[in-house]
Amino acid sequence: MVLRRNISSTPPLTNRILSRGPSTLKIFERLVIVSLVITTALICSIATKFKFNGGGGGRDFFLGGSSPAAPAAAIATNDKSPWQSKNSAVLALASGLNLGDYMHFVGSLRATGYSGHILLGISKLATTEILVYLKQNGVTTHFIESAEQCTHHGAIGSDGKPLDTNNSHEWHCPKNYPDYKISWARFFMYKDWLNDCPLCTDGIMLTDARDAFFQAGEYCINARVPYFTSNTIITVALIILLLLYRYTDPFVTAVKLGQQHPLLVFEEHPHMSNTHWLTDVPIKKCKDYTVGPTQVLCSGSIMGSREGIMEYLDVIQKEMADWMTKPKCRLDMRGDDQSIHNYLYYTGQLKNAKSIPHRTGVIHVVGYEAARIFETAQEAAKGGSTTNLWVRDNNWHNWLPDDPIEKFADEIQANATFSINLIDRNTGQIVNLDGSPSAQVHQFDRFGPLMDMWFQEMWKNDWPFNKAQK
Repeated sequence: MVLRRNISSTPPLTNRILSRGPSTLKIFERLVIVSLVITTALICSIATKFKFNGGGGGRDFFLGGSSPAAPAAAIATNDKSPWQSKNSAVLALASGLNLGDYMHFVGSLRATGYSGHILLGISKLATTEILVYLKQNGVTTHFIESAEQCTHHGAIGSDGKPLDTNNSHEWHCPKNYPDYKISWARFFMYKDWLNDCPLCTDGIMLTDARDAFFQAGEYCINARVPYFTSNTIITVALIILLLLYRYTDPFVTAVKLGQQHPLLVFEEHPHMSNTHWLTDVPIKKCKDYTVGPTQVLCSGSIMGSREGIMEYLDVIQKEMADWMTKPKCRLDMRGDDQSIHNYLYYTGQLKNAKSIPHRTGVIHVVGYEAARIFETAQEAAKGGSTTNLWVRDNNWHNWLPDDPIEKFADEIQANATFSINLIDRNTGQIVNLDGSPSAQVHQFDRFGPLMDMWFQEMWKNDWPFNKAQK
């Protein structure tokens, strides 16, 4: 909203507001937005009580908007230059996925209204159907070719002996970086892709693709209203969308939450400690060091400015190159890129990095909680089919097994982040601690098949809760 001073026509109230300076104007602008939000919420609440079918009088309205702000976990580096969607980029290694995986990831992201760049590494064997879908959704694709053989040998296998990387289940090397297994090489390719994208100047997200999807908030869903009030609701909705649209996708959400920063790393559940073997074993073997009982940071969930991300990629590439020179550091296991990621953060090598507490930021790594819920579903099935018992329809949030309150009572008492408010009981969306939909949900596959029919409903209706404004 921009108010321009005009002495001949400006109302006295606006004159007084403008005379008090920008800060007062900003407060006034926020009050106007809040008033409009409250008004729309009341109208939607009333409208949902009416159902009219005749005379062209009924319509379905989906009004998009912003979510309540979570506690700020980082400080914006430049409030005058917020990240813009069109100049931002989401990067992921997405080779070997099926069409459904791309629909999860790309479809849900575009449905938030995100208009920026999506850079994906995909297989040269991708089907025509996949290629057409990605092109239709404005995805820049980089084909990943496998090397005929990995060129750096000498990795140590689980038996402590040198490993033939060409016969390893974990060592698959890309043609352009044959010294590195693919889970490491992606960080080298990310830098190449960004260098090839001069328009990717603002917020950057490095993420996993197969087990991630995006969400946004909503105000009013499926409200049927009589014809004589539809124009009113449409007008109010358009005003709010114009004012709040910039807060619907992951990057403008980051700005809203005060998480515009050179480098953001995201914590997993507090019960996930770096004493876990996945992080601890590689670091101990390679560095004779341990980061101890620190919070696990997910290496598949990273955000920042272009400059911050490029600096991060420089640091992790240098560290990976060092690990490759030492046989004891070349381990035949997946996930050790996360070991390096955590090692760099907890040894202070990631300058300007901010760690975002679990369930308070743009990215929500839901794996721990999801796995506990799926375990409960499996136990309830008593050896039978979890799918047949639980996956009945798309209202997964209504028929989930009881939250494992008793089984995990100690965890709940010790840590409120694992609680019954993980899922919005009205929409089925995964939410942050403040109840707002998590902008990105990562590791949703830990729910097993429990979300399958919910996802089908989202695909069918073009992710209605994400509120795309196309």
